[in-house]
Amino acid sequence: MSLSFELDGQPAGTPVNAPELSLSANWETGEGQEESEISLTSIEFAMEDAKLLNQKVADGLTGGPGIFEGVPYEIKLNSKTIFDGMVDLTNEATFVDCEKVIAEIIKEDGVDWLSEVADGISFGSMAQLNQIVASDYVPVPYVLNYRPEAFIVGQLLITSFLLTKELIQGVKDTSTAIADLVEASVPSIGLTGPVYNVGAIISTSLRVVAQVVYTTSIVIALISIITDLIEQFFPAVRRYNGMTFKRMFEVGLASLGLTFQSTIFNTLPFSNFTFLPVKSERGGIGGSANGVGHPNINSSIYNFGDFIRQMIQTFNADYKIVNGVFIFERRDYWKGNSSYVLPDVETNQTKRLSEFVYNTSEFVKNYFIAFQTDIQDQNTLENFKGNNYQIISEPITIVNNKNILGKGLTSIRPPFARAFRKTKLTSYEVLMKKVAKACDVFTGSNLASKITNCVGMMQLSADTTTVDKFLFISNGQMATNQITAQMLWDKFHFIESFAEIVDPATGLTIHNQSIIKVAEKVPFCDADWTSILLNREFTTPGGQNGLILSIDWDFQNQVANIRYKISQLYTKNLYLSFNEGE
Repeated sequence: MSLSFELDGQPAGTPVNAPELSLSANWETGEGQEESEISLTSIEFAMEDAKLLNQKVADGLTGGPGIFEGVPYEIKLNSKTIFDGMVDLTNEATFVDCEKVIAEIIKEDGVDWLSEVADGISFGSMAQLNQIVASDYVPVPYVLNYRPEAFIVGQLLITSFLLTKELIQGVKDTSTAIADLVEASVPSIGLTGPVYNVGAIISTSLRVVAQVVYTTSIVIALISIITDLIEQFFPAVRRYNGMTFKRMFEVGLASLGLTFQSTIFNTLPFSNFTFLPVKSERGGIGGSANGVGHPNINSSIYNFGDFIRQMIQTFNADYKIVNGVFIFERRDYWKGNSSYVLPDVETNQTKRLSEFVYNTSEFVKNYFIAFQTDIQDQNTLENFKGNNYQIISEPITIVNNKNILGKGLTSIRPPFARAFRKTKLTSYEVLMKKVAKACDVFTGSNLASKITNCVGMMQLSADTTTVDKFLFISNGQMATNQITAQMLWDKFHFIESFAEIVDPATGLTIHNQSIIKVAEKVPFCDADWTSILLNREFTTPGGQNGLILSIDWDFQNQVANIRYKISQLYTKNLYLSFNEGE
């Protein structure tokens, strides 16, 4: 066996404690990530290696990267790389004069590295650096659907009624005045010929003109009143800027030097899944949208690290980083695609016994998915169905209720409120449309044409919001079907069910029951290590599928202790009870 090291790209960095080194990976303590950070015993660098690391720190005073940039570090076994990462001098590294440095190493593009770096950037900072530009945004049209103030509407309706009544009377009076004018214009026949009553003609003409002016004023006033009513009932369509979740992933990861890949966001409806940040001002009118579309300082996912964590929880997802590509999928995406076969060994090699435990610690009785509500948007309070979805695991057969052991709660609460699509005109709007048409008949106006059918737009009860929203956009308006808590369960979270359940995509019956084992001193080589870092799923010689939970690899002796679980049904005495709420 040949073990070699490289520090800062050069053959160097052989640790003083090299004989004690081993590699381990643990997927049980992270934030849901598929590729776990690789932990390693602290490396003790000496002599020239220690001097190089000290110089790296000193370079920060003379224009170099300094302490806040990791120093490349690589470990090779038989000329094959088994660790590619960096020396982290910021994590309480110990400097002993210039002769010794004790420091941790972290994997390049590993989980800790990503979390720490991702938490160090925000969508606001990316926008300032022009990593987010206007073309990244998606316009989200909306209309207000609040009920107009009854007193104001009442006044407008009474006024329009009185004006309409006055208009009718004015038309009658105008007709009478015109008739009088015609009568006054007819001459009488005298001895010298036709005789015109000039005074009567003039006075009658003035009365006709005054009546026409008066009636015209009534028409103008009536049109103005009806226009005000239309504005009350039919506020103009406005637009906010939003941003698709896919694009948010892409710009954030690009700033970290990574690209994005996900089957979730490459297909409908989630390819058009759009984030709408908290809004503190009115949207733009006409074709223009207002404000930024990325998370702002008031958003719950302003930092990119928070965004990733929320996406993992919302979509019950894992991720791994392969060759600079950030792959984001539902956590079981990689199942059955592993090339690693776990040898058939007893878990207790000393006593030659096969020990295991059931994964009952993962069982939760109550699985609850809930979205946020926005006190500024009454739609989220009045249209509550679809906001929550509760799944209770219940026993089928009960002998003694007091002895039931199943318990626990998993609460999935995305920090977003749903948006609501305008599906039809309200009764107020239908009434107003009739009033406008009637006004058009009497006045010759075209007010009815101003009443725009806003079906398909997002409806809000105010021009400002206090909670981020998410919604599906299709062809410039809200899609007919929008996100619900049940949709998240049906597409992403149903795989957590301990009761047998049918996978809607494959039609196969699945469950989340398994047994957990620890295999000791398993023969394990560098090719196996590479394989499980790409995919910790495995198969057994008997064809069972399993999942590695943690591994400690003594690469110098080519053996490993592996904690793993294998899918195994051990109870059928469970069924699921669903509650959508109202």
